[in-house]
Amino acid sequence: STLGAFEDYVKLNRRIPPEVVQSVGNIGEPGHLADAIMAHVSLTPAQKQQVLECLDFKERLEKVLELLQSEIEVLQIDRRIRGRVKQQMERGQREYYLNEQMKAIQRELGDLDEGGGDLDELGRRIEKAGLSKEARNKAEGELRKLRQMASMSAEATVVRNYIDTLLGLPWKKMSRVSRDIRAAERILEEDHYGLAKVKERILEYLAVQQRVSHGKLRGPIICLVGPPGVRQNLARAKHGSRDGTTFRAHVFGGSAGRG
Repeated sequence: STLGAFEDYVKLNRRIPPEVVQSVGNIGEPGHLADAIMAHVSLTPAQKQQVLECLDFKERLEKVLELLQSEIEVLQIDRRIRGRVKQQMERGQREYYLNEQMKAIQRELGDLDEGGGDLDELGRRIEKAGLSKEARNKAEGELRKLRQMASMSAEATVVRNYIDTLLGLPWKKMSRVSRDIRAAERILEEDHYGLAKVKERILEYLAVQQRVSHGKLRGPIICLVGPPGVRQNLARAKHGSRDGTTFRAHVFGGSAGRG
């Protein structure tokens, strides 16, 4: 009914006193009831005009009911949004309180001051490491995350190891490389028998490096992959030691092979 919808509207709209429902409910004449309800509902002038144009009392009540249902739907959506915002704010305040409480406990245990100095030193290392912009932003973000963690937690250890690995990379170090193709071919023939495709690939790599080094393009990185015993590490070591190229050997998970 229209009166029941108005009661629901009042429950959602805190600006209307609950006593209004009882007062409006005492009105027996349908036309006056519609007008009384309309006076307490937040309607636009155009909507109020639509109600007033309904001369039939039954039609007027139906129009008021239609507008009430629309307003109730809006208020319900608004309440849900406010509830979500409140939950997010409460969650944020709770996390902040717990973090501050954890810091206070760590400070009492003498753990926070020691860890804080260590993290400050880590921040200075990030500044001096010569990282790229992207890498520095990532390192600083991980450091901020690390400051919020308990120093002895497993997650803090993972984050700390990640930052240490990032800082351990040779960001500023560059080596001068000799790209003499004939000399490289001679070295490969001296130290390795066969491996024609491997030798050809290394010489192609050096030829590309020669062309790229004159411009601003970045050349590719050569990667020799294979099972143990095919001498890919020795080939790389000989080639690297003769032309100044830095090389790395990596063991992949679950395998004794290197690449």
